[in-house]
Amino acid sequence: MHKRNFKKIQPGIGLGKIQFGLGKEQVVDIVGEPDKKYKEVFEGTRLVEVWDYDELGLSLKFDGVEVLELSSMSIISSYYNYNGTSIIGSSIERVSKILMMKSSIKFSMKIFLRKNFYMHLSLI
Repeated sequence: MHKRNFKKIQPGIGLGKIQFGLGKEQVVDIVGEPDKKYKEVFEGTRLVEVWDYDELGLSLKFDGVEVLELSSMSIISSYYNYNGTSIIGSSIERVSKILMMKSSIKFSMKIFLRKNFYMHLSLI
């Protein structure tokens, strides 16, 4: 696993060489085997599998009806960056400002207030 192959956050594309639409085998070739795997079935036919890479601060979600493909990612490490700037762990105001500087980027934020502050950022 070469972490340098997937440092750059690319909205709508992926995280470096880890790109949306890849199959599980392709992801293993890039990242290696996950620390944990979880499977769920939605609406009786749609399978979802989540892979956690604890040391990397990375979670990958695969879904599909017949073939599972990478559909979403969650990152919690400040190692990853967007346009050379680390946004993970930054304030909502800072993240908004960075993303608004790229007018072509569409994004949405969901904020959940619980014991720990949590922000979910979706880049389209």
